Amino acid sequence: MNISKKFSYFMPVLSLVFLVVGCDSNDSEPESDTHENNNEIIDLSWSAVANDYEPGALLSIWSNGGDDVWTVGGEAGKPLVLHYDGTTWEKMDPGVGQQLWWVHGFKNGPVFVVGDGGAIARYVNGTWEIMNDVSLPGTTLYGVWGSAPDDVWAVGGVFKTPVGGAEPEGDVVIHYDGQSWKRVSVPYLESKPASAAKNLFKVWGVSSKDVFIVGDSGLALHYDGSSWRKEDTGVTGVPLFTVSGRSADDVYAIGGFSGPVLVHWDGNVWTELEVPDEAPQIMQGIWTAPNHSVYISGHSGFTARLDKNGTWELGPQFTEYGLHAVWGDGAGGLWAAGGDIATFQTDYTGIVAIAGRTVPPVP
Repeated sequence: MNISKKFSYFMPVLSLVFLVVGCDSNDSEPESDTHENNNEIIDLSWSAVANDYEPGALLSIWSNGGDDVWTVGGEAGKPLVLHYDGTTWEKMDPGVGQQLWWVHGFKNGPVFVVGDGGAIARYVNGTWEIMNDVSLPGTTLYGVWGSAPDDVWAVGGVFKTPVGGAEPEGDVVIHYDGQSWKRVSVPYLESKPASAAKNLFKVWGVSSKDVFIVGDSGLALHYDGSSWRKEDTGVTGVPLFTVSGRSADDVYAIGGFSGPVLVHWDGNVWTELEVPDEAPQIMQGIWTAPNHSVYISGHSGFTARLDKNGTWELGPQFTEYGLHAVWGDGAGGLWAAGGDIATFQTDYTGIVAIAGRTVPPVP
């Protein structure tokens, strides 16, 4: 049975659609991040599509509707890509020999994946392409997002031992313009000594002129189309792992190591929100439904939904695995992906689960 818990803070009325500025194609709402539908209030009754899956934990999940679902992960030196086409699952080889951390795609393609050792691959027209414009052997790319196929950002750092003994390199920001990937200089990051380099974990945006990055020590960076600036989240000493939102003035970031953290951006300031007492110390997954609901996930199979009134509904603990990512498919389904990644071992097992609808299991 699900449990509801009410908190006293006020949640503003949230917009139904992204704010769109300008007429350039890169400024339009990214079709890949939310799906308007009438099924955004999803019953958190979970069914495992893949459980104790080997080899590899699943760290990210993204979909273009209910019949085009991608989940990626793996383990040291082994990428894992699973794709669901609405009928069957297919295990794919992206051609990179590294664990993958995040996936992002577009309505009519392509799909991008990133991971350890600066690995980047793109799936387009039924073929995987390795993208090695930028050599980052000492970096794990933890996040990727784009407003369009020719406007894609990826971020990373060194959260664990670099692949192959490469020299560690922190706080990396790169951008793809449709022709090649290039490193991007962020003044705040460049001004710090190397010893103060931070991990950048995720990137998300509204358009080419409104992009957010989150990372270590409550770090949030905001891009306005011409320059990056650091925003004060009010959080220190705790990483923000994932960022998601609906518009330029309705953005959420989640994280925590010694305790869960959830913050909200209203277009002017970041505000820390209360989370359920039952929330685990580490929270990593967040997805904002088009209208009001916010879904979160974390360690020990934790899931919850925040409604427009500030009420938390807790899902049942259906697994001991950490749920690293959560995503709504726009067809009434809410997906979660995870595994035993927090053990920092070399051999991982994973889980993919769904609530709200039924799909066949991964073979």
